[in-house]
Amino acid sequence: MRPISLLSHSLSIAALAILSTIQAAPAEPVHPQKRAMHVNDWSCKPSAEKPYPLVLVHGTFMNAATTWAFHGTRFLAKGYCVFQLDYGYVPQLPGIGGLARIENSAEELHKFVDKVLAATKARQVDMLGHSQGGLMPLYYMKRLDGAAKVHKIGALAPATHGTTASGLVNLSRAVNIYDATADAIIKSCRSCVEMVHDSPFLTDLYKDGDVSPGVEYFYLGTKYDAVISPYTNSFLRQKNADVTNAAIQDYCVFDHAGHGLLLVNALAFNIMDNFFSPPPAPRTFTCLSY
Repeated sequence: MRPISLLSHSLSIAALAILSTIQAAPAEPVHPQKRAMHVNDWSCKPSAEKPYPLVLVHGTFMNAATTWAFHGTRFLAKGYCVFQLDYGYVPQLPGIGGLARIENSAEELHKFVDKVLAATKARQVDMLGHSQGGLMPLYYMKRLDGAAKVHKIGALAPATHGTTASGLVNLSRAVNIYDATADAIIKSCRSCVEMVHDSPFLTDLYKDGDVSPGVEYFYLGTKYDAVISPYTNSFLRQKNADVTNAAIQDYCVFDHAGHGLLLVNALAFNIMDNFFSPPPAPRTFTCLSY
């Protein structure tokens, strides 16, 4: 494969389209007047046990239905009011999300969160994102005054600090093909270029840090991530009591889930469910927690 084609393939972040719908786990008892019947049930009202509506944010080259088929049904079964949006569409690739400028996608998230809050009468939402869905909300919170509307945010394999494309970004620069490759990619995927690890977008976004006061974060990566490289770029770099960074292998060393497979990973679901609705006694996760 030619270097330009190889770099384009790596930066496109398109290897996630093999997910299938998996049957939801049995539901816990939930008050029938509080339980949502489906995702984006605009009549759902949060319960005392689950007071924050949960907004799910997909990643690049994806859509909400495919991304959240596994986790979304399980959050519904647990009694959450679950909402998910499709965002970032461009005319060149209809039906595929997460391609537009991240700044524009964040504006879409802004409007969606306001709609969720108005419908549910909640003060704040919780969020769960995957890949770009863990990065774009950071822009929403930091640049669009969204932090006051977010209680907690969790993320699976987030593109927080971008990717080196396994070294191909620097290699392409060394052989003077990066600019041509980026120009080709940007025509259909502006966000892909913004997620290069040292892009002007990321440099500007994080000039004042990567977290917002008052929001709790749980960013879960994987050591087998072939899209976000190094995998530690998934992690937030500001450390405080409200920030948790972890790899799923910290809980089960035998878990080889990669970037996309965290979307169908029961341990990842249990970790995030525990984050959003912690039990009275702290829970420990191991290889037996699937």
